[in-house]
Amino acid sequence: MLIKLPYVSIKPNYFTTYIHHDCTGDHKTSRYENFKQPTSNVTHGIMSNKANKRVRLAIDWLINISKEKQLTKKGVRTNFTYKLNFVTLTLSSKQRHSDNTIKSVLLNQFLTELRTKYQCTNYIWRAESQRNGNIHFHICTDVFIPWRVLRTDWNRIQEKLGYVSSFTERTGKVDPNSTDVHSINQIKNLSAYLAKYCTKNAKGYVVMATLANDKPFKPSSWLTYVHPVLKAKATFYRQIHGKLWGLSQSLSQLKSATKEVANRIEDEIEFLKNRYKTRVRYVDRACVFFFNVNELITAKCNALVALFNEYKESVIYPRCPIPDFVRKTIEPVKKLPIYRQLAVNF
Repeated sequence: MLIKLPYVSIKPNYFTTYIHHDCTGDHKTSRYENFKQPTSNVTHGIMSNKANKRVRLAIDWLINISKEKQLTKKGVRTNFTYKLNFVTLTLSSKQRHSDNTIKSVLLNQFLTELRTKYQCTNYIWRAESQRNGNIHFHICTDVFIPWRVLRTDWNRIQEKLGYVSSFTERTGKVDPNSTDVHSINQIKNLSAYLAKYCTKNAKGYVVMATLANDKPFKPSSWLTYVHPVLKAKATFYRQIHGKLWGLSQSLSQLKSATKEVANRIEDEIEFLKNRYKTRVRYVDRACVFFFNVNELITAKCNALVALFNEYKESVIYPRCPIPDFVRKTIEPVKKLPIYRQLAVNF
């Protein structure tokens, strides 16, 4: 027997209502048999649509859980606020190792030091190729790291594979400019800005048109590589082998707050559906509401906001059950009555 139950799923930038089929009784076939499973997880340098959605959701969560922080610039003595850090890591000399080696030896150590030295638990990274063929990484974090400290750490890590030494032999300098750090706070649509860098689907490479003298210019949009005229004047970026992106463990656990629609939640959904018709889209067996959490707070949808906050706190601050042998050590010992104490002492 199939029972249709209406459910709501809330994410930081939108929420959906959909019909969930609750299966009761014996069924010979499972609904998962209709979905063909992939035979290989090789990316071929392509960000799939599912991966794009997953990274966009992680970016929305990162923005939501990050708080505005205030710092003071040295020498100037002026305060500035920021919410996120956008870091770019590049190689100081020509890449001599495979992409997987760079990621396993260099990037993994950098991320490990982010977690241990700077207590950075929320981050997203994306691997891309430069015009010179080198791999480079975009990393978005919610912890401020001074650019000088960051460059020193990354150059030290690079030297594990000899990239700083190669730079010194070629230029005579010992401190290559291998990092770029930007604090992000004032951009109007922060989610779209970060998604531009973290969800590029280049089908193996990005093509940018160039002038005859090889000086690049910025076209109004990304140009397709199949155009015969533009292909001859294009700069091709090679595909990245192996993993293209990654999330911290904390962000990977944040999905969506889901609950069966009832009572106050149902009333608030009907209010939004009737009041803001242009911000509601109907799809097959589902309805999408384009409201972020702050807009739900403004609209006084307290039940939806409470559901979202309850889910977020349960994932970020999980309440782990205390084992019995630990509970006995932390529970206060009940005092015996005076006559019992005297009997025991005697």
